Amino acid sequence: MADIQKAAQLHLAETTGFASLIGSTGRPRIYPVKAPQGTTTPYVTYQTINDAEVYTFGSDPNYAQARLSFSIWSTSHISCRGIRDQLRLAMRDQRGVLWPSTGTIRVDGALKASEIDLAEDDNEDKDSFCIIYDFYIWHTLD
Repeated sequence: MADIQKAAQLHLAETTGFASLIGSTGRPRIYPVKAPQGTTTPYVTYQTINDAEVYTFGSDPNYAQARLSFSIWSTSHISCRGIRDQLRLAMRDQRGVLWPSTGTIRVDGALKASEIDLAEDDNEDKDSFCIIYDFYIWHTLD
């Protein structure tokens, strides 16, 4: 099965508007599940909530629907919102494109599933803010 997490990470690293806000294009601070200790903010972590294969009666279409969750971490809520806006722009209008641009996963859609803002009191680190932004992504398996 194709790794939709890694494909999404590489796609976002190639997206200048998003990557420039959390590092640099090609080397943004985006990590699977948990950032390394001491990571400079802002950064993004991501995880798969679900990646279910889609079957139709009598066939195996080599297709899946994933739900990916992105947690945007920064020292200000305004910064989180700016990164969230660039994440949304990077993910929308993804129909029939390859992730990453040289990859083999075809993405046929990416739609917002949910968004949650965490207040300062919800975080262990009182100087950080977080927006959790989830997407449904329809993609080929390889």
